[in-house]
Amino acid sequence: MIQVDGLGIAYQGRSLFLDAKFVLQKGEKLGFIGRNGSGKSTLFRLIAEEERPDSGSIAIAKYYAIGVLEQHIRFNQNETLINEAAKALHPEEKDALYKAETILFGLGFTENDLEKPIGSFSGGYQLRLHLAKVLISEPDCLLLDEPTNHLDIESIVWLERFLRNASFATLTVTHDRLFLQKVSNKILELDKRNKGGLLKVDGDYATYLELKENLLEAQQKAEWTLKNKLRRETEWLRRGAKA
Repeated sequence: MIQVDGLGIAYQGRSLFLDAKFVLQKGEKLGFIGRNGSGKSTLFRLIAEEERPDSGSIAIAKYYAIGVLEQHIRFNQNETLINEAAKALHPEEKDALYKAETILFGLGFTENDLEKPIGSFSGGYQLRLHLAKVLISEPDCLLLDEPTNHLDIESIVWLERFLRNASFATLTVTHDRLFLQKVSNKILELDKRNKGGLLKVDGDYATYLELKENLLEAQQKAEWTLKNKLRRETEWLRRGAKA
């Protein structure tokens, strides 16, 4: 479990979020959305303990393993594909190479690729290898930043199915709204208009869209009511009303 409490951070005097609070429960599939520059990547780094907040805290349960899909990785280019993938297996799984192979095949690699050196693969396929290793390790929580980049349609469909059935929790940032709909059962929106900068919705992306539309309509109605009240009071004062 991950508990975020009163989290705040600012860059060059600009606050990204203030007093952010949410809990990521065991097995929860959380889709993380927000405008570009709203602080999604920053929150990722904070949870991964790669950065420290200005205020608040992030409490992570003891022995809770977090896996992170990064966009920039380095491999020993002379290592074979299967040997590198097998490094992600737990000690008691070292003979279970079929698990690594199954995930590699799901992400578009073939049996002929297994003994090839990593250096023979493109940068896109090396990112697929990184994704495979993260999935093979089966963390308690997986942080995914644009996981469908460099994946073809078949691999995306396979990944959707894998994440839906996985026992570990996920926190996913993606511009692929269809993928978000398929892999998330909770939505977390980063927006300064939300209380504390965050809005958590219990439901998929379609549920979030419906709720957000209702919230915006309610806000617009409240603003319209307030503007009318101010207009009436201004007119009343201009008429020189007596005490």
